[in-house]
Amino acid sequence: MFALACSRGAAFESDRSIAQFAHTTWGAKEGAPRVIIRLAQSADGYLWLSSHDGLYRFDGVVFERYEPQSGGPFPGRIATSLLALPNGDLWIGFRPRGVSLLRNGKVTNYTTYDGASGGEVWSLAQDREGTMWAATSSGLMRLEGDRWKVVGKDWSFPGKLARTIFLNRQGTLWVSTEDTLVFLPPGARKFQRTGIEVGQVTQIAQAASKKLWMAETTRSVRPIPLSDKLQPSDETEIRVGSQGILFDNDGALWVATLGDGLRRSRAPELLRGQIKEFDTAVESFTAEDGLTDDVARSILQDREGNIWVGTDNGLNRFRKTNLVPVVGLALNPFYSFLAAGDGGDALVARQDLMVRIHRGRADRGHRIPGKIMSAYRDPSGAIWWLCPDAIYRYDSGNYTRVALPASFPKVYSEGGIVATEDGSGALWLTAEGQGLFFRTTRGWERPESPPECAKLNPSTAYTDWMGRAWFGYTDGTIILLKDGNIQRVFPADDSPVGQVHAVNGRGRHTWVGGESGLAFFDGNRFQRIVPSDAEAFGLIMRVEEAIDGSLWLAESRGAIQIPASEVRHALENPSYRVTYRMFDSYDGLSGAFGSYPSMIHGTDGRLWLGTTRGVFWIDPANISTNALPPSVLIRSASANGKQIGSLANLVLPPRTTALQIGYTALSLAVPEKVRFRYRLEGVDGDWQDAGIRREAFYTRLGPGRYHFQVIACNNDGVWNNKGAHLDFEVAPSWFQTIWFRTLCVVASFGLLWSLFQMRLRRVRHEFNVSLEARVSERTRIARDLHDTLLQSFNALLLRFQAASDLLSARPDEAKRVLDSTIDQAGQALIEGRDAVQQLRSTTPVTNDLVCAIGSLGQALAADGSNRDAPAFHIEVEGTPRDLLPVTRDEVYQIACEALRNAFRHARARRLEVEIRYDTRQLRLRIRDDGRGIDPQLLNADGPSGHYGLRGMRERARLLGGQLTIWSEVNSGTEIDLSIPSSAAYTKPAVARFWPTARRR
Repeated sequence: MFALACSRGAAFESDRSIAQFAHTTWGAKEGAPRVIIRLAQSADGYLWLSSHDGLYRFDGVVFERYEPQSGGPFPGRIATSLLALPNGDLWIGFRPRGVSLLRNGKVTNYTTYDGASGGEVWSLAQDREGTMWAATSSGLMRLEGDRWKVVGKDWSFPGKLARTIFLNRQGTLWVSTEDTLVFLPPGARKFQRTGIEVGQVTQIAQAASKKLWMAETTRSVRPIPLSDKLQPSDETEIRVGSQGILFDNDGALWVATLGDGLRRSRAPELLRGQIKEFDTAVESFTAEDGLTDDVARSILQDREGNIWVGTDNGLNRFRKTNLVPVVGLALNPFYSFLAAGDGGDALVARQDLMVRIHRGRADRGHRIPGKIMSAYRDPSGAIWWLCPDAIYRYDSGNYTRVALPASFPKVYSEGGIVATEDGSGALWLTAEGQGLFFRTTRGWERPESPPECAKLNPSTAYTDWMGRAWFGYTDGTIILLKDGNIQRVFPADDSPVGQVHAVNGRGRHTWVGGESGLAFFDGNRFQRIVPSDAEAFGLIMRVEEAIDGSLWLAESRGAIQIPASEVRHALENPSYRVTYRMFDSYDGLSGAFGSYPSMIHGTDGRLWLGTTRGVFWIDPANISTNALPPSVLIRSASANGKQIGSLANLVLPPRTTALQIGYTALSLAVPEKVRFRYRLEGVDGDWQDAGIRREAFYTRLGPGRYHFQVIACNNDGVWNNKGAHLDFEVAPSWFQTIWFRTLCVVASFGLLWSLFQMRLRRVRHEFNVSLEARVSERTRIARDLHDTLLQSFNALLLRFQAASDLLSARPDEAKRVLDSTIDQAGQALIEGRDAVQQLRSTTPVTNDLVCAIGSLGQALAADGSNRDAPAFHIEVEGTPRDLLPVTRDEVYQIACEALRNAFRHARARRLEVEIRYDTRQLRLRIRDDGRGIDPQLLNADGPSGHYGLRGMRERARLLGGQLTIWSEVNSGTEIDLSIPSSAAYTKPAVARFWPTARRR
């Protein structure tokens, strides 16, 4: 049975008509040249087209007018002949003269200087020895070395011109002259005459039977009469003028005519006699059928089996598809019902008309007694047509009327109605608004069922391997019946697929399809079948399991095939995601599936599919696959919007911010389904899935060397993993060069060294500052000791000396001096303690400098040891302000040193202190009219071992102030201290417009 099905599928395949090929056209709107003279396919897969507009190449998507990359321009504009060789070479003949060899983008031109004749080149060929031959309007030429030589009498060539050359499979070279045919056997050096009179022969071809045919523009397409007894006979003749003929891979003869479109004979060896213009012995396909023009000049079959036809108005492609349309249907396929007939036939019914499809051809149709609402084929092969008024059983050409259940209206039109026969032979029927029925010898009976079942709208029915009847409903409910009773009800809320549109199976498998995908019934529950690329299949209208175990779905996107191996994996592992193959418009399926049974399994194993656009069949056992991986090429590149000429040794300019790489894959069968992946090493971590996009974009590439690689797969997922690559370099800018980077590194090290030296100097400076601070602190302690304890001890010594002098003469007075001295010693202890306290804190008890200096002056004036104490007074100018603690302490110590010296050593009569609070500075003046200071001592900062004057200067310098001491012998002394306001006051000064004075 399976072998029979395969043989029938192969027969149907070879019996395909032109109308059953997928026909695609390209015109000027799509970029195709108008008048296409010749076609050729080079070894890389490009389709080459010569036209009045020049030479073009086509990758299936883009037409590109071709100019050589190197070697100069072509010698002519119109290419009149093309020859593609297996090594990738493309030979081109021109009008009015010249031959060119295109190899790897470089052209080599042969003109009259290279021996090429001045005539138009009509045909090119290469013999088995590798020698090139050219048929021109001025004779036959042969390439010897680098020069073309005319073939004449020395070769016994009789013609003045040569119209075409052909090398047959036996290695014989055939040439047509102006009026006859000659041939050159392999290894021979003399042409032999045939004696055959011919017209303008433009092409010679060889059939699978080895029979030679010729195409004449002035007469017909016919076998070359060689009396070789090969079929067809030499008298066979297709009376059309032609410039191009082709025997395809199936042996069919294609004829491109000059005004009558295409002609095709599926079995040319069976042709007999003269076949005139409108003879049905050969097929016809003209502009009325969709051909771009009736003047067809060239024809070619590419390496993937596609037939290409060039006309005066564009390009045509004829391609075999797995889904084959049925032509000549006598009814509108929209809302038609399919049923499997005997012998592999299919029955298509709409309204009251039924068409039988036999061997892929539809008959004229037959009337049915009623209008079809549904169809069912029972196990015996009988077809049950469910109509509004009755059910008509069709068997062996006869109809038997079966009445509907009595509860049905006279004409039923409420909704869906479906039927199936269970294992016992009972026919089950359900209809919307009527409920369930089964038919026995007693007639129709109703099983016990919930009343709500009658309200459901049925969509499908099926009988499984156990003889159980299944009914699916549009709300999602599924009912399973056995032995006349409802065995199980699957409620709508538990539906695995939402609305149920299909229940079907084979053997022990039961499948359910609906609005939200596919499910499998494992005997107890439903298991969802999930695709690998989504969470669920789309809307499924029909499910069929083929003989080979593959699963076919009529889905919203097209027909889906899940291979048998994937089905097994899904049943073994419920979490498995199945891979599948989609068949859509590119595979020959046009239109959309309807809500009626849109796919059935024929009795010969083929599947029949009905859509809104027609009826199609496919043989699951003979699915053709494009096994040829596409050639992948880098087409172009542009940097910063500027097109790059040559891609060899490509170096991009510095600061290339935008790079665009164009690539293509040469699969001409379904270029719309060619997919790409690419990566740029060093930039892309993994392959980038570009889909069908044929360009890659990169921005902000840094300088360096790059390797770009692109791979592609054809329409059936066959990958060319080698792909194509482009090596290029981005030149660096001056600041990206090695020397600049080296300079930057050196500069960086220099900067680091400078920073290190700066840090080293800073550490040294901080150490010196710290050391100086320690020395300064020791100096300050010395000053404090000098100004407090030493001064006090010195005063005590003087008082003890005075008491000693008075003790013998005036003991009472000496006692008083001693008592005062004891009090002064206590005060010295207090001053010592205060000095130690000041070493720990700079915060004074009071901030009133005037009060402190005044108190000190009064204390020194009242000292009993100073009998000739000067008159002391203090004067204040400006408004007293709060001083910084350090400033107050240091100024006070300077004043203390000055006042003590004045009281003890100056022998002055008057001592004045002036404190002035200015906005810009604090000023302290101390004047006396005493005996002054020796200038030598003043310049030396006092006598050796005394630190009073030196301490005063140091304190002033630490405050940032200026200390001036003026003194002359017997003329008094004046000490002037000025300190900037920023170092003196705690708050900014408030400007005053007149000074104020205060005296104490």
